[in-house]
Amino acid sequence: MKKLSFLFGFLILLVSCQQEKQPQFTSMFNGKDLSGWDTYLTAPYDTLQKLGLNYGDPFPDSIVFGVNNDPLGVFTVVEKDGAPAIRISGQIFGCIASQKEYENYHFHLQFKWGEKKWAPRTEAPRDCGLLYHSGGPFGVGSSTWMRSLECQIQERDCGDFYPVGAAYTDIPALPNNENRFYTYKVGAPLVTFGGDLWRCQRDKNWESLPGKWTSIDLYTVGDTSIHVVNGHKNMVLFHNRQIVDGKEVPATKGKIQIQSEGAEVFVRDMRITPITHLPKALLNQK
Repeated sequence: MKKLSFLFGFLILLVSCQQEKQPQFTSMFNGKDLSGWDTYLTAPYDTLQKLGLNYGDPFPDSIVFGVNNDPLGVFTVVEKDGAPAIRISGQIFGCIASQKEYENYHFHLQFKWGEKKWAPRTEAPRDCGLLYHSGGPFGVGSSTWMRSLECQIQERDCGDFYPVGAAYTDIPALPNNENRFYTYKVGAPLVTFGGDLWRCQRDKNWESLPGKWTSIDLYTVGDTSIHVVNGHKNMVLFHNRQIVDGKEVPATKGKIQIQSEGAEVFVRDMRITPITHLPKALLNQK
């Protein structure tokens, strides 16, 4: 009987220890408003057209809405599928940006596409993006976003990598014979992305079916990061770095941006937890 009691107590202690090891996430969305976030918007597309401009061109300061000026309600809090969500209309290129910088963390969100699409991307796949290690002023990347690394959120392309501004990384990848891009491949030689080589495609499409929510998880420790879509590793990035004041420095921390880029999208369950190491199962390159 004493042995059974000891075993029972040991099991309780073991379960308690395992529970203590579970990551404690902090919500980055209170379900009511955009507390903790700043908004940034460029200008409506019709305004750019009148000036002979397009998204990505340098913008006169006089036409840019700028920080926390959202007269058209591009960013609003709504109820979607019975729970609060941030609606990003996509009408104007811009983003929400965390007011805090983060380093060594696991970040999670869920997104779901809406119906609306806006010029100049009415015929293009719906697009958004999770930009991390963001720093410097707005307007550096495509005349809109802060310098950063991007985990792409786009129809059929979730998890792709894009450098935003002067950002670089090394990814195991092989040339894709169907186009001029490279595709992530476990065990492949490292390829440097940034500058003229500006996209690395995910290996497989793990995005949910239309009308369903898709989960995005970003793990980043030091200068290494991992993109995960619906629980599936899409890509591992090594030696993340940026050009700051003319010098190449490791990219290990910064703000988080969620893009507005021509498509309606709903975002919810944004949360973050600090981590000290990357999960071995995801980091494994075999």
